[in-house]
Amino acid sequence: MNIFIVDSVPLLHMACTRLVRSLVQSASIQSGSWAMLEQTIHLQGPPDIIMLNTPTIRNGEQLYALRDQCPKSLLILFASTTRGQSSLRVDGADLYLDGHQRPEQCFHKLHKLVTMRFPELASALRSRPQALTERQLQLIVAIASGCTNQGIAELFQISPHTVKVHLWRLFKKFGVKTRLQLIKAAHDSGMLI
Repeated sequence: MNIFIVDSVPLLHMACTRLVRSLVQSASIQSGSWAMLEQTIHLQGPPDIIMLNTPTIRNGEQLYALRDQCPKSLLILFASTTRGQSSLRVDGADLYLDGHQRPEQCFHKLHKLVTMRFPELASALRSRPQALTERQLQLIVAIASGCTNQGIAELFQISPHTVKVHLWRLFKKFGVKTRLQLIKAAHDSGMLI
């Protein structure tokens, strides 16, 4: 999946990247100006998803032109204000995310749109492990650092038996049988960098 973010604010780029990575770890994410987007479209073809920061849009005609150039791409707009939301959506955007929405709301809207448009992604997301507890995430980091069961028990001040129970539950959630498989699965699902 190829994604291009047209932005003018580094913080927005970081937020968009995290939002997308939470859905699609293997996405190729590029960012830059309108000119860079046009160059990317010319050289590589249209991206699957184009995310835009509304201050970078001069007028609705830009969105119409972009929609004509990339008819199969999802166009997602981000803005810090709701002013002009309906006109921009009419001008060709598939989704409008308000900067004042809670991150969970943005994630839910993006998740719904992306999985509707890309069914193969929807099946991959269904196969991801259930949400992990904070302790389970800490345990994965400790395992990735090379800690033994005894080392983890001392680190978290719990019994070695409790460590084994946590590991068993993690193995079950990820559908793995070894620590190495667990680390790889956690890395592949974006939980480890």
